[in-house]
Amino acid sequence: AEIACGDSHSAALTSHGHLYTWGNGDNGQLGHAREEETFKNVPTRVMGLFAQTRVASLSCGAWFTAAMADGAVYTWGNGAFGQLGINSKESRSQPVRVLALPNQATAVSCGAWHMAAIVRRGSGRG
Repeated sequence: AEIACGDSHSAALTSHGHLYTWGNGDNGQLGHAREEETFKNVPTRVMGLFAQTRVASLSCGAWFTAAMADGAVYTWGNGAFGQLGINSKESRSQPVRVLALPNQATAVSCGAWHMAAIVRRGSGRG
């Protein structure tokens, strides 16, 4: 189990690998479909890519969120400074895989406007 907080949103990970988010979702940081994004008063499970996948770790930036599943890193929310790592400054309202990172991530962490990941040695990056 794990919990993380951004500027105005929160995320929790259960021991079963289910990811829940709540709070302000104006920038897509909750990870739900765009039409549901504005605000969640209660923890709501993030589905989509994570419906059948066990999430291993999570972190929140100011207005974005990152999670790790099966060694891959996923991000969503405000991308204004490129912090989503998806070669774009566009915001995303649902998790998107960070293709620049190999499927060998062991940790992910967000600052207010940046994200970093640790990958296993020999993964071809770093």
